[in-house]
Amino acid sequence: MRTLGRILGRLITVTFSYVIACVAAGLIVAGSYVVQAYMAGPVDFPRSQIFAETLYVSGLVATFVAVYAFAPAILAIVVAEVFAIRRALYYVIAGGLAGLLGYAGFNARGLIEGAPELGSDLLLVAAAGFVAGFVYWVLGGRFAGFLKRPVS
Repeated sequence: MRTLGRILGRLITVTFSYVIACVAAGLIVAGSYVVQAYMAGPVDFPRSQIFAETLYVSGLVATFVAVYAFAPAILAIVVAEVFAIRRALYYVIAGGLAGLLGYAGFNARGLIEGAPELGSDLLLVAAAGFVAGFVYWVLGGRFAGFLKRPVS
C-alpha cells in the first residue's frame, strides 16, 4: 500500500512539474519575441498591454509545447524514474532534445512556412527546452525514482 501511495505521489509530482516546465518554455519563447520587438525600435503599446499579451501568447505556446514535446519528454521522464536519474544535466539535455523533437513534429505537419533558420528558431526552441528541463528538475526531477528509497 505504501508503494502505491509513493507511485501516486510521483505521478502527481511529474504531472505538475511537466505543466510548469511547459509554461516556463512558453514564457521563454514569448519573452524572446517581446525583447526582439523592443530592440527593433520604439513600441507604441502601453507596457501593461504588452505584459498581458506576452502572458497570453506564452500560454498558447505552452499548450503547443505540452502537446508536441509530450512523447520525447515522457520517455525521458520514464527513463529517469526507472533508473532514478537525479542529475540536473540529464534534465536540461533531455528538455532541449524534447523541445527540438517537438518542434520537428510541429514543423512536419506543415504548420510553419519554409525551413527554420538555424540561428533563430532552432536555438530558441532548444533554449526553451533547456529552461523547461531545468524547471522540471527543480520541481520533480531531484526526487526521481519511485522504487528507490526517498531522499532524506
